[in-house]
Amino acid sequence: MAIIVRKANLDKELPILMDTLLRNRERYDDDDIFRQRFEWAYLKNPHGKATAWVVEDDNTGEVVGFTAGFPRKMSVDGKESLAWNCADFSIDKKYRVLGVAIKLRRAAKDGVDGGEIPFLYAHPNDRMAVVHERVGHHQIGLMKRYAALLRLDRKILNYVKLLFLARFLGFFVQPLVHLLLPQPKTRDKSVKFSFVEKQRFGEEFTEFYEEMRQHYPVSGFRDADYLTWRFIDCPLYQVDTLKVYRDGKLRGYALVGSLFSMAQIADIVVAPEDGLLESLMAQLFKIYRKKGISTMSVKLHETNPVLEQMKKFGFRERDDATSKVMVYANEKNGLHKHILNPDAWYMTVGDRDI
Repeated sequence: MAIIVRKANLDKELPILMDTLLRNRERYDDDDIFRQRFEWAYLKNPHGKATAWVVEDDNTGEVVGFTAGFPRKMSVDGKESLAWNCADFSIDKKYRVLGVAIKLRRAAKDGVDGGEIPFLYAHPNDRMAVVHERVGHHQIGLMKRYAALLRLDRKILNYVKLLFLARFLGFFVQPLVHLLLPQPKTRDKSVKFSFVEKQRFGEEFTEFYEEMRQHYPVSGFRDADYLTWRFIDCPLYQVDTLKVYRDGKLRGYALVGSLFSMAQIADIVVAPEDGLLESLMAQLFKIYRKKGISTMSVKLHETNPVLEQMKKFGFRERDDATSKVMVYANEKNGLHKHILNPDAWYMTVGDRDI
């Protein structure tokens, strides 16, 4: 089986990449949102256009697979860097042998080794993690989902089937949630909150991240342009934002997307100040209970510094969305020791590919 791995010409071959992904991923539909997602992710990223590699059958010239790296400005040891956020690995069934997958996966690693970009990271499934390991990428931990119960009426609805009755029973049973489960409380009455729905991000977020990145050895940039692109311009979903202020200055935020009775924290960054995270979460619980949300979840890297506090607020680990985090940095570029240190990373689900 003769194959060639080469860089894709995105200006000409983006439709080919779309068709390849559609052939191999049942969860995608060939609709406007799918095609908008490709243009948005590959061409409109404020941190730069994507780099993609294709597998080509040398006999027919047909593209039979591809993968991509989305550029992400990163802060490493207080200095600005750049990484590929690897995604969209897809190979036609006929060509799914380990050798082809390894050749394709190695293309990004070769780019790092060749000095094209300092490092890369990815969130592969278990099958793809084997390929990452074979080419020399390193696992630095797991992304895990944690969930907290906010309301009982939706849970009761699973048993009584009548919404009005579920709400009636929930009214009387809801106090048990507050009594039996840990609940965050607003410890500092001087903090102020601002809640906005699907609104673009202002420069205060850029200024806040410039301060916060000094606390974390490795983190993805969360400047206003990137946050707007990632969470508002995204064709797949948009988020609401809860901001917390102290003395008129932004000290933290949570970005939340919701669907039906479920809400997910897509990103959360809070200054390491006493009571601030708990106050933010108390307000978040209050807002989304009123919205009828029964469960709130968050996906975090298992070493994320906010995790231990989140557990105190009633978040419990769920085993339905665990994935590995793989990274690669060449030992010669000076970033290696930070990138391979699991405790160095600040990572949320918002840092994943889309």
